[in-house]
Amino acid sequence: MARRRSSKRRGPRRKMSISLLGTAETLVVGNQATKALFGTDLIPFLTEGWLTSTTKATDNSWEVSLKELVSGLVPGGSGYGIAQSSFSGTPQQQIMKVMTMNLRKHGAQAAVTAVAAPVMFKFARKIFRRPIRVGNRLLKGTGVRI
Repeated sequence: MARRRSSKRRGPRRKMSISLLGTAETLVVGNQATKALFGTDLIPFLTEGWLTSTTKATDNSWEVSLKELVSGLVPGGSGYGIAQSSFSGTPQQQIMKVMTMNLRKHGAQAAVTAVAAPVMFKFARKIFRRPIRVGNRLLKGTGVRI
């Protein structure tokens, strides 16, 4: 009689944890992407107008926040927050002009950062492997890892 195949025994399943280095890498790349397209950093882009009042980060026609984009898309909204006298065309054409101008101004830096940041973070993970391992042991039960 042929021997029965036994299924492989699996160890206990690990819980998903948040990586601090992965989060920092995403923040760096996302920050440059929003700077290149909307002229402002990621956190002010996401929060201004909803969680915080408007500050210097999104106070002119070349800097657009998420609230301004949403209010520009909603029929009857308050528009994109772009001065109507400085641009001609429909609101969609105006926002495209703003994004084009921001890409010309910040696009090269954003492209370099989008390529270089993941490489640098991978390099840092290799160099700091031992301290990261020690830190992960200390943070073992928290659901956070380095």
